[in-house]
Amino acid sequence: MPAPRLIRAQAESAPPDLKIAERLLAQAASHLQSAAISGVDPEGRFTLLYDAARKAADAVLRAEGRRITHGAGHHIAYLAEAKRLLGPAHESLLNRVEAARVTRNRAEYQARAVTEAELTDLQGAAHALVVTARVHVSSLRID
Repeated sequence: MPAPRLIRAQAESAPPDLKIAERLLAQAASHLQSAAISGVDPEGRFTLLYDAARKAADAVLRAEGRRITHGAGHHIAYLAEAKRLLGPAHESLLNRVEAARVTRNRAEYQARAVTEAELTDLQGAAHALVVTARVHVSSLRID
């Protein structure tokens, strides 16, 4: 029997959906608030912050009429497409979130502890990406 082919996630065109983009941004903002609750464990906070950043990136894609297909590497594809859509001015920010993706995977799948420095960096990056995504999505509104 041949080995199964690895299906890689990729960006593709989809109808722009500002309603979904706004819901994703609301969820991202909620994740940021939840991550700030006193007593939440560091790995839980990190996951919430990472999810906030990922949903902010997805909001940009949805507003622009892009989506990520199912398959391996879909989080990588979200961040790469958001980087392309937001442009070079936000490359450093998305690189910070990409680094956090690796840390998040190690915490989730290898029980690696998250450091305070990693939490602090992701908190700043996640907040900045949510704000950036909100501005970007708002700029696409035609009211």
